Amino acid sequence: IFGVNSAGSIFQKWQTSPGGQWSPWSQIEGGLSSIAAEANADGRLQIFGVNSAGSIFQKWQTSPGGQWSPWSQIEGSLRP
Repeated sequence: IFGVNSAGSIFQKWQTSPGGQWSPWSQIEGGLSSIAAEANADGRLQIFGVNSAGSIFQKWQTSPGGQWSPWSQIEGSLRP
């Protein structure tokens, strides 16, 4: 589960085993106003998000269940 609070802080929570307990909330560095997540074909998760200025960013796991890459900005912007 991924979410953003009213201050723009990004958080994640995951199941520790299939059908098992959930981890505590863990903060991901950065600040966005909205996010979306998707699993790649190889099982790595990728997050896409927009900050309050409309800039678009992405971050991905370097291996399934592994560490996260640095944030990377995508060209363009999105406005509500």
